[in-house]
Amino acid sequence: MTANEEERRRLFQRLEEVLGATEAATLMEGLPPIRWSDLATKADLDGLRAATKADLDQLQAETKAEFERVRSETRNEFEKVRSETRNEFEKVRSETRNEFEKVGLRMEVMEHRLMSAFRDELNEAFHRQGRQTALTLVGSLTGLSALAWTIANLAH
Repeated sequence: MTANEEERRRLFQRLEEVLGATEAATLMEGLPPIRWSDLATKADLDGLRAATKADLDQLQAETKAEFERVRSETRNEFEKVRSETRNEFEKVRSETRNEFEKVGLRMEVMEHRLMSAFRDELNEAFHRQGRQTALTLVGSLTGLSALAWTIANLAH
């Protein structure tokens, strides 16, 4: 038994001698199971309440500041990602535009080559046709001249 328990036992025995068993038990039940100096007073509880409130207020302020810091970092990161994405899209647009311009230039070059080849073939076809027509005319004129000469000689 601790000294406290021993003291309580002796007190109960003495009260039992003076007041009787029932009254001694009733009185002992009203006493706290610990020393009076170990009991918390209203002032103690008020002090603890104030300290707890101050701790909670400080925790709330720190939590709020931490959330604001995280919110700000997140906002900055999102802005950074948006900016990088915009830059990448602009780069892709520029590259695509350049590629389309290159394709357009290649198509123009191919068009000029095709037109040049077509002109060359057309000119060659006209020259061939012109030679054939000229030879046909010369042949026809020669034949008609021969026929005219023959008719003229026969008529004389």
